[in-house]
Amino acid sequence: MYKDKEGFVWYEEYPSLENEPPHVLNGFIFALFGLYDYYKATESEEALELFNQGIKTLKEKINLWDMGFWSRYDLTDIYGENVYLFRFVTDERHPKFSHPIDKIVFHMMKDNIEVHQIVLDIGDKEDITDVFKNGSHLFYNQEYQDWGETYLLDGRSVRNYENCSGKWAHAPFQFLISCKPSCKYYLEITYKDITRESVYLEMYVEGVKYIRLDKLECINDGMWETVQVEVPSNLFILKEAATTNYHKLHIEQLNILYKITKEDIFNVYAQTFKKYYKSHSLKSIWQNIINEIKQKGRIG
Repeated sequence: MYKDKEGFVWYEEYPSLENEPPHVLNGFIFALFGLYDYYKATESEEALELFNQGIKTLKEKINLWDMGFWSRYDLTDIYGENVYLFRFVTDERHPKFSHPIDKIVFHMMKDNIEVHQIVLDIGDKEDITDVFKNGSHLFYNQEYQDWGETYLLDGRSVRNYENCSGKWAHAPFQFLISCKPSCKYYLEITYKDITRESVYLEMYVEGVKYIRLDKLECINDGMWETVQVEVPSNLFILKEAATTNYHKLHIEQLNILYKITKEDIFNVYAQTFKKYYKSHSLKSIWQNIINEIKQKGRIG
């Protein structure tokens, strides 16, 4: 149990050392179910009081889990430092050709001024260092991924995205990104164009797997190319969206709370979340964000 500064009582799924625990919605409601079951079985007035305290909080705060198009899993800060996973893939399970990649740079911009930059120097001895040390990390294990060994090309340290028969058939990398309001985010990729095989850049999104951001244009001109791909800020902000299964669980739980308490607000939000679910899938929400960026055209 956690009591906030306003005196509201919260039941937490996870213990937390933070000043503000995460307030996981499904865990909160499951705790209420447990208290209610205990009260029904034992007629414990203490259990009933604890249940009612939690119901009071949920009635007052349920709107905080409503994102306007989907439900949130918890109430952790949408901004802050988190690890985000990206990858390269092709139309085939494994690339048919080798694609030399020299550098991937993450840029955070505010009012057209760069406020933060993280460099992943592909082929450098530090490229596989833990993400929490350098802010970037390349997953190199040819049993699982399709990153080749480091080598020098035109005086640059590089790795190829190539067919290594990796089990997961992709070339993943990650950045430790500190998101802030009103910022724009870009990945700048430098590669040598030596084939006509398209390479796609994708971002991992919890609950919907990978979202395709853009592709590296390959015309086989033998030139070093640098492109910037915008990563929509909503992809960072909306990381708090519940997975589809948890969103469906929220609907079911709120329906049950309404049956138990007859409090209209639980029915209202159960129907609201159900409307979101019927209107669109979570994956389509993410994809719509990407489509908006694509309509603007590539940057750089």
